[in-house]
Amino acid sequence: MTHGDDMNETKVRQLIEKKECVLIINTKDLSSSTVWNELRLIAHKSTPTIPLIGWAACSYCSRPFRSHSAADVNGKRKNDGVTSALKHLDQCSLRKKEMAVKRKRQLDDENGDNPDQSQWSSSSSPTVNKTLSKFLYNKSTLPKTWQNRIKESECMNSFRSVENDGLLELAQTCIDVGATFGRVNAHDIWYGRRSIQNECELKFHQHREDIKSIIQPYINDRTASSTIDLWRDDIIQRYYLDFTIFYLNEHWHLKHSILRCKYFDEQSKTAINIWFSIIL
Repeated sequence: MTHGDDMNETKVRQLIEKKECVLIINTKDLSSSTVWNELRLIAHKSTPTIPLIGWAACSYCSRPFRSHSAADVNGKRKNDGVTSALKHLDQCSLRKKEMAVKRKRQLDDENGDNPDQSQWSSSSSPTVNKTLSKFLYNKSTLPKTWQNRIKESECMNSFRSVENDGLLELAQTCIDVGATFGRVNAHDIWYGRRSIQNECELKFHQHREDIKSIIQPYINDRTASSTIDLWRDDIIQRYYLDFTIFYLNEHWHLKHSILRCKYFDEQSKTAINIWFSIIL
């Protein structure tokens, strides 16, 4: 990285407008925070792979922001974060226009009003079995053996789970895979519990970093508070401790989010044990 300590926002903006500086994707932090989907690093045109230290920019309007302060006499910098950039994204007119266009295109696709999408669907969609089409309206059109197989599969789950939206979405995904790639074995496409656990943990960490960036301004304004909750799993009799933060947004709406949930293995539920469990 090269430093941009000798430049202010106006100077950086002028360099971007003159095409002397370019915006580049922050590949290092892109996987850990979705914030960088809409922000970019800044680099000189002559060295496009070397970002300026301490600067970021809006990917829509190219407005620059300080992410770190200039280096002090000891060469140290203060991390200002991307709070100001996040506030700008909420108000960026170009971003709002692009989001509106994307939303309209999505609605058109869902309603079948997009001519390009309709043409693609009619020309490249997989052929659907006529019996399956009838099945969508009346299960009795299926042979008796297939009706029994479906019922037996559903009987292996609890009565409530067979009407669960998540399970139905999973079943629909499997149907879509079969319709697109032909008949497949579920064991060949299913991910194991370890893979799903890792995916859930990754999504949780990404979500937590996003929440941190959102609530930081409210913490700075002292309009946020936190609380802990200790609860027990009645099935395996384990205790869990979660850490929840509450904050008021600019519209005076109360929001909250869990930042941490961990297994509480202390037998004594004293304040000091809970405190050490939070900070460790």
